[in-house]
Amino acid sequence: MTVTREHADRPAAEQQSAPTSPAEALQRLAAFDGPPEAFLGNLLNVQCALVAARGAALMRPTEGGIEPVAVYPPMKEGQTAPSWLAQMVETAEGVLQSGQTAVRPLHGGEELYGEGAARHLILLPLRTGQGPIGVSGFYLEGAGDRLDRVAERLELTSGLLHTYTLRQRLQRREIDLQLLRQSVESLAVVNQHARFTAAAMAMCNQLCSEWQAQRASIGFLQGRNVKLKAMSHTEKFTRNMQLVQAVEATMEECLDQDLEIVYPAGNEATYVCRAAKTLGTQHGPSAVVSLPLRQNGEPVAVLTLERPPEKPLTAEDVETLRLTADLCTPRLVELQKRDRWFGARMASSMRDGAAVVIGPKHTWVKLIVILLTGLLAFLVFAKGTHTVEAQFAIEPAQQYQVSAPQDGTLMEVYVDVGDEVSEGDLLAQLDTTKLQEQLLEVRGREVEYRKQADIAREAWNRKEESYARVQLAEAKLAQTLAERRLLEYQIREARLTAPIDGTVVEGDLQKRVRGPVEKREVLFVVAPIETMRAELRVDESDIADLQPGDTGELAATGAPGQHVEFTIVRIDPVAEVVEEKNIFRVRAELESIPPRWKPGMEGVAKVELGERSYAWLLTHDLIDWIRMKLWW
Repeated sequence: MTVTREHADRPAAEQQSAPTSPAEALQRLAAFDGPPEAFLGNLLNVQCALVAARGAALMRPTEGGIEPVAVYPPMKEGQTAPSWLAQMVETAEGVLQSGQTAVRPLHGGEELYGEGAARHLILLPLRTGQGPIGVSGFYLEGAGDRLDRVAERLELTSGLLHTYTLRQRLQRREIDLQLLRQSVESLAVVNQHARFTAAAMAMCNQLCSEWQAQRASIGFLQGRNVKLKAMSHTEKFTRNMQLVQAVEATMEECLDQDLEIVYPAGNEATYVCRAAKTLGTQHGPSAVVSLPLRQNGEPVAVLTLERPPEKPLTAEDVETLRLTADLCTPRLVELQKRDRWFGARMASSMRDGAAVVIGPKHTWVKLIVILLTGLLAFLVFAKGTHTVEAQFAIEPAQQYQVSAPQDGTLMEVYVDVGDEVSEGDLLAQLDTTKLQEQLLEVRGREVEYRKQADIAREAWNRKEESYARVQLAEAKLAQTLAERRLLEYQIREARLTAPIDGTVVEGDLQKRVRGPVEKREVLFVVAPIETMRAELRVDESDIADLQPGDTGELAATGAPGQHVEFTIVRIDPVAEVVEEKNIFRVRAELESIPPRWKPGMEGVAKVELGERSYAWLLTHDLIDWIRMKLWW
């Protein structure tokens, strides 16, 4: 940084003086680390000396086209640009686009027709490792056949610009590292202390020593005013001291504007520095700089530094101080809040919380929090009806089965499912052909055995036969009578009749006419549909909440708009597996039966079990599952 200032302060004649030899000139130019404008002038000077060019220019692209950055020989203010420079500018754009060296003749009015040009322009693209960034042009007279060699020499020397650019970047990086080192050292000094006062004092002493300052001070915002908290090399001070009042006024001036305040201020400064001027003149003389210390973008404190007037802070110095302040501010703010007494910490926390809630920032976050809070309050305090849902089926309260009395063949079916019947009505007829034939045969034997019994009884009366023959004949007759009565009973039972008044709910046998039936096979089910009940299929997770006497409503799938009230009358004590789930059958008594409801209709039943909070209604299933998994 100091070397740069020294080169900038050198006379222009010294910077552009021609070296004694091309080699020495190139060596000095390769080691040059002065300002860019001096380097560009020296570069053109050396290149023109190497190739005996009459003029040269460095050009760069802009939004309006191509403009010269440096011209050799230097032009005086108000001087008209030579013609070769104007033609260079016109040709430079094509060279910049192509990226190739170009040699262009420069014709004049004194040349004869057909005669070769005596003047030429050589234009070379300038590269710095990321493609062409500009064009360098050279004006030569009488070069003749050596134009190619001249272009080669110029191309070799053009690389010095890239070298100079790399050296400037490296120098800037070294300066940045030095600034960062200074800031980190100040942070390390602050971190060595666990109390706010000691840390603030150590930071002030460090800055005062590092920047060769007369005084360094730190003040924190308390309410609407800034109060001085630490001053370099001063352990005790009071607010009645004029110096303290002047420093606090300077800090408040900086905090009110939220800007870096430097005194003496430059001509272009737009900030107010009256308090800083008072501090620098009445308690100096000194050059003053004040920087606001920010936490989360808000100014919370001020750092003020006073240096001798002959050593004012430059823009780079202020930038370094800003970096130091940004690194140390979080630690100082943390210690300052932690070192306050309990009541102050609590009040600050309450104020910060209220500012977050009431302040204008984070509107969407606050709106979301309010909505979530309202929703949580609604779930906790609002109540809803706790209901248990289950599938149900309608079935008759009483039903009678009509079974086949014996194995046989179904001859006739006189009713279908849904037909209403009265007690004794004929439902179906079994085939009795074989039974009738057996009955005729049995009746024939009955007549024969009756005669034999009469003859044996008369012979016994005449003492011609023993009573044993009478008993044998009567036994045969009795057996035959029993067979006849059995056949007559089976013939009567072959007529299947309705046992009660009701409706046929099962018994679609029209397709089985002339087909076999087995003994005790249920052929018809007759039930009085005036009295029906609902059978609920309740999951085992909900059965513990139900008990006889609970009420609810059910709606059939075929008539969803009709809600029928019911009362639970019985709960089966044993579960059964249905679709891989354990269910309990619950019997319910209906308060009324809609006219269009039929046995077998299904739907959904809801049992009301009182009011619970919506939070419990939404989470009790999950909580029960967690309890089972964690054995809680």
